[in-house]
Amino acid sequence: MSIFIVIIISLVVGAFVGGYVFFLLLITTFNNDPKMVIDLLCKSVGVNAIVTTNLSELNNVLSSDVDNKLDQRVVNAIELSVKKYGEQFYLYFKESESYISQGSSIDEAMERAHKRYPGQYFIYTLDD
Repeated sequence: MSIFIVIIISLVVGAFVGGYVFFLLLITTFNNDPKMVIDLLCKSVGVNAIVTTNLSELNNVLSSDVDNKLDQRVVNAIELSVKKYGEQFYLYFKESESYISQGSSIDEAMERAHKRYPGQYFIYTLDD
């Protein structure tokens, strides 16, 4: 019976130490090269922004059975509107017109939106 307890305790301690070392390596790597870590996390999660200029394209994505994960992300995505003033792109919630982020490109503005709302998926349309 005591061997069983020693094995259980060893597994628990090993899992804790392994998780702690992994966390330290992740933080160290993130401090050295955050873009690489973010790119790897984005690749592991998949698409987190869908670009469309009209809603009929969105309906085509929803009606296709190519990727159910993509469909679920589209269903859960928040619709944004993009407005360009001068050289800046501004992102707003489509329903409330509340400001989200801005950037010198749509990609930069979307990156800032994802930093502000991590894990959220967005769909945006380009306003004239």
